[in-house]
Parts: sequence; structure tokens; C-alpha cells
Amino acid sequence: MKIKVVLADQHPVVIVGLSYFLSNINTIDVIGEAGSPDEIPRLVSGGGCDVLVTGLLSSGGIKGGGLRLIEDIRRQFPDLKIVVFTMIRNHAITKQLLKLGVRSVINKSDQIDHLIIAIHTVYAGAVYFPAAGDAMSNAAGRISVAGSKSQELSQREMEVIRLIASGMSITEIAEYKHRAVQTVSAQKIKAMKKLGVSSEAELYQYAFESGMLHPTISEM
Repeated sequence: MKIKVVLADQHPVVIVGLSYFLSNINTIDVIGEAGSPDEIPRLVSGGGCDVLVTGLLSSGGIKGGGLRLIEDIRRQFPDLKIVVFTMIRNHAITKQLLKLGVRSVINKSDQIDHLIIAIHTVYAGAVYFPAAGDAMSNAAGRISVAGSKSQELSQREMEVIRLIASGMSITEIAEYKHRAVQTVSAQKIKAMKKLGVSSEAELYQYAFESGMLHPTISEM
């Protein structure tokens, strides 16, 4: 099951670049592109969008700038997960975005891998702020320690981690691998304990950084 993403930015080159790059990620499906705030509600309505990746757009008659736009989107679509993709590096604005319910803020000068991790992390129900300093460093440290334990995983546990990180549910994995749901669930729990991770967001981050997901990225 792919994560359905809508992209929004005032700069066409950003939209084209992101859409092309994300189209090569097998776990992500770009279902819409917005060049102005007015286009966003139509694209994310109906429950078809899982994650909105947006710049701080300020046109289209929205007063109060990009923060007002985010506030309006959150009011209309409270369950929508939002990743803000921006050139702005300002702790106060990041703090405001967090209060508004944004799950991740990625700077346009960051490595593109951060955006992929952000989309999967917010989809899994967690937050991802790579510029958040010590908090992010601590998370990275946990992943690094986890990497040293990967050799302890059984082949089936490795399969379960890879499939979960690729977007499949426990039930889907059980059907795909012809195992009982309880068996797959137990393998997931054992793997997470061995790796020292406590959420699917951390599990995805481990899978991405350890190279498990690299084969799912098509040749560009």
C-alpha cells in the first residue's frame, strides 16, 4: 500500500523536481500537485490524501501568510498529516508550525532523504524535525545503536521489517507471506525489541538508513 501524497508549492520547478523524485520511490504515490493555496482543498478532500507536502504559500487571497494557510488547512482537514518544505530556518516559526499541528518541517537545503523519511514518519503517526538539534541527534544515536544489532535478526524478522517499512500492514504481510497474523505481529515485536526501536517511525528510519529500502528506489 502506497502513501498518497499531494505536493504544493508556488515554484513550478520545485513541484516538478519533487514529483519526479518521489515518483521513483515505490512506497509513495503523488496523487496531486498544487501551485496555489486555492488548489489544495480540492486535492486533499475526500480522504484520498495521506500526507500534504507544502511550502509556506501566501498567495491566493489568503491573508496572514503561510502560517495562516496551514491554520486554515488544519481547520478544514484536522486529520491530514502535513510536512512543510521551506527555505525558512527560524526556530520561532518552526515552533508555531508544531503548535498548529504540522508533523515535520524540512528545509529545502537539507538532503532530499530527509523528505522521504519525513513522509513515512508522519504517515506512521510520529513527528520528524531534522533541524531540532539534540532531540534529532538522540534519535539518530538510537538508530546507530540499532544498526549494530541487526545481525541478531532472523531472516523472517528482517522480511517483516522491510515490508512494514515499505508500507504494508501486518495483515497484508501475513497474506503475502502466507503466515498467521499473530506470527507476523510477534516477529515485528521481537525485531523492534532487538533493534531497540519503539515505533514504526523509528523502524522505518532504521530500515532506510540501513539500506533495506534502497532496492525499492528505481534507477533514475
